[in-house]
Amino acid sequence: MIQFIQPLLSAIVGLMLAIYGVVHTITRYPGASSFAQFWASLPGVMAVAVFLIGVVAVIAGVLLLISGFHGVRRRWRQIQVAYGRRRPDARDMHDDDPDGWYGSPSYR
Repeated sequence: MIQFIQPLLSAIVGLMLAIYGVVHTITRYPGASSFAQFWASLPGVMAVAVFLIGVVAVIAGVLLLISGFHGVRRRWRQIQVAYGRRRPDARDMHDDDPDGWYGSPSYR
C-alpha cells in the first residue's frame, strides 16, 4: 500500500509547490527598477561567483587527490599481500572487507 501512497503524496506536494511558486511569482513581482539594478550589479556578482567556483574546485581537487592516493596505497598493499611479498596485517582489513576474507589463506 505504501508503494501507492508515496508517489501520490509526491505528486500532491509537487502540485502544491508549483501553485505556491506561481502565486508567489505573480504577487511579489519586484518591478523594472529592481531588474535594472540587478543587471547593473551583475558583473560584480559574476566575479564573486567565479571566485567561489574556484575555491570549491580547489577543495574538491584536494579531496580527490587525498582519496586517490589513499586508494592507490590500499590497492598496492593488497597486491603485495596477494603475491606473497608481504604478510597481511590490521591495515589490510578495511570496511570493504569486513569478514577479513582478503587476508585469509583460502583467498588464494
